[in-house]
Amino acid sequence: MLEFLTVVLFLAALGGGGYLAVKGMHHVPDRMVGIEYRRFGRNVQDRYRVSVYGSAGPQAVTLAANRWYWRPPWLATVRFVPQTFVPDGTIGLVTSLGGPVRPLDRRLCRYVECDYFQDGRRFLLSGGEQGRQLGVLPGGAYYAINTELFAVFTVLTLAEGPVHPDAARLTEADLREVDVPVGSTGVVITQHGTPPSDAPDAVNPVIPGHDSFRLPWVFLANGGHLGVQEETLHGGSRYAINPWFARVVLIPTRELYLEWTNKATKTAGNLDSALEQIVVNIEGHVLSLEMSQILRIPARAAPRLVRRFGEADNQPEPAGSISVKPAPVQRFVERVLGAAVAGYFTALVGRYTILQFMEEYENVRLELQHQVTEALAEWDVIAGLTVLAEFESKDEEINNLRRRRVQAREQGAISEFTLEHTRTDMAAERLRIEMEGRRHAAELREMIELLGPQQVAIERVAAQLARMPVPQYIGGGGDLAQQILGLMPFTNARDMLGQLIANHKDGLAPQQRLDPSDQA
Repeated sequence: MLEFLTVVLFLAALGGGGYLAVKGMHHVPDRMVGIEYRRFGRNVQDRYRVSVYGSAGPQAVTLAANRWYWRPPWLATVRFVPQTFVPDGTIGLVTSLGGPVRPLDRRLCRYVECDYFQDGRRFLLSGGEQGRQLGVLPGGAYYAINTELFAVFTVLTLAEGPVHPDAARLTEADLREVDVPVGSTGVVITQHGTPPSDAPDAVNPVIPGHDSFRLPWVFLANGGHLGVQEETLHGGSRYAINPWFARVVLIPTRELYLEWTNKATKTAGNLDSALEQIVVNIEGHVLSLEMSQILRIPARAAPRLVRRFGEADNQPEPAGSISVKPAPVQRFVERVLGAAVAGYFTALVGRYTILQFMEEYENVRLELQHQVTEALAEWDVIAGLTVLAEFESKDEEINNLRRRRVQAREQGAISEFTLEHTRTDMAAERLRIEMEGRRHAAELREMIELLGPQQVAIERVAAQLARMPVPQYIGGGGDLAQQILGLMPFTNARDMLGQLIANHKDGLAPQQRLDPSDQA
């Protein structure tokens, strides 16, 4: 009987052990995180709701995916939660639910290294604090996060609705990487750091080592200041920036084309929305004119514009805000560029009569461009071409006079073109005559070398006589030269032969020695 009871007890113990062994085995599925909960236990070193030393409640250490674990079923239970996925091109923001309370002088918790919040035990042992964290989760990855210790906000969790007060004011745009397009620069405004300078146009100096504000804890540790930063984000790149730490204002650095035209044709978002058609009154004549100006804001000038002219129109900025805001440039255009143009035309009224204004309109444009260039240079903004369109007046007499002056200028331009064309034709004709003379001279030298000077002289005399009124028939004895010379007056024949012989003896160019009529 005793042996039977022993066997029964052994089998019962074996069965119970087997049951407990099976009951206590836990396999964590792929892409899941195992969170352990202790039923009882107490350790004086555990001060927070998530335990590091084995006290009752959720444990800081998690169970990794695709592994087997055994926990005594009477001591602990295990719950599986999905791993946190952060889509590519976005970031995940983290709030700690455990740890000591952060000091009042800091809005964000101190940074501790904890493998992107996947090592909760290390986070707590290193002094991690409750609240919003400086570090972010980069996009395109899964993270084994203990959801009892950390709340993570992604574009996916926001779509499901806010699960924590810190997510209430976040938008999907806040959780995307900052995309700075080509032709723009990103001006960074930090919301944490030492107090900035009180100077109205001062921006905070460059702080090394923070990888374009991606490592805010390095920025703060190296003495970074609160407010507008001198260092900007280059165009053509993306930046994973914590919107709780900083916000970014995009300023265009491409060439901007601004117009002083009818405001009714412009939308509120236009950078030149405050500029309207220019109206001046000269000697009682009201003139309306349109203007355009090209300018470019270098990256080095952008922080100062944001510092001086603000971000948005009297609207408080949310806790995390990264967006394109035209307000700084709009205000600069209105208060600096627009004021410079208005001031110039105000001073111009007393300097010109209406006739002088029309006559010197191009000088007016050049003076205006100079004044605009100086005004923009004070802000390190580069001025391009200034264009003034033809003005209009309600006085039709002024319009007619202006049109006549324009026509006169156009006619003068046509006359100048015609005169220049005539000068060109005359120069071409002189060149043609000179080249023709050189050609005849070259032909004459070839003939002299080939036939001899005497024969050439005789032929030249014959050509000369052919143009003289002589009888159609010559009779008598003697050779042809004697007969020709016999028909000419003695003095003419003597002079002609003497000139030909002298030319040959001097060795000069024949065309320079013969009578000019021979050149024809």
